[in-house]
Amino acid sequence: MAQRSRVQRMFLNRNMGFIFMGIFCLMLVILLVYALVNRTSSTGEQAQGNPAQEQTSTTEACDVPEDASTMQNPVAPSDVRWILNDKNIRYAVSDTVGPVRHAAADDQVGHCFARTPMGAVMAISYTLGMMEDSNKPDSAVGTLMENPSDITEERNSSEDSEDDNTSMEVVGYDIKNFTPNKATVGLVNQVIPAGGVQGVYMEMTCQLVWKDGDWKLPKNGCPRSGISQVSEGDFHFFKQD
Repeated sequence: MAQRSRVQRMFLNRNMGFIFMGIFCLMLVILLVYALVNRTSSTGEQAQGNPAQEQTSTTEACDVPEDASTMQNPVAPSDVRWILNDKNIRYAVSDTVGPVRHAAADDQVGHCFARTPMGAVMAISYTLGMMEDSNKPDSAVGTLMENPSDITEERNSSEDSEDDNTSMEVVGYDIKNFTPNKATVGLVNQVIPAGGVQGVYMEMTCQLVWKDGDWKLPKNGCPRSGISQVSEGDFHFFKQD
């Protein structure tokens, strides 16, 4: 009887040892899993933080000072100048209102326009001038679009209405509507037929949206239905020397 009791105690002690060892191992596993979960969570938060910082730096990269133009008083910048593209179209630009950041290479385009009525005017003038320049690739001009993938369709649509026997010059503008996030602008071109002395004033009404810190042209932002002939007094002239 004594022998049996001693065997039972030995068996019980051995089982208790296994139980404590099992509990200890389980606690180690739980602590290891907890540490791994916390590490993964921390890494994920850091990864999510980086794009936000990149977006902020991209948005603040332009930061063009606002000019004095308003809807009621759309004063053109004093430094307006004209660029001639390979389609014989002269379009207006400004070093203070936009594009402030100029092309980095011959096959690229400029960016950064003031978030003002005149900033929108200069943005549409420059964007259309670039779209009509066959020396500029779609990959570059597409950066001026709200969705860069729309550029090929937009350029093809523009070519359908071109007349190689005319010359055009951006001479004026009419700001139809303006908010900090969206603008509707009438860009006035003087269209002169080949051999002609006097031309007609044609206004193209376009929309722009503010995206990623700059003005962008949305798809079909300058519809053909928005083209009309206008007369002096219907728009504002850029001041020319």
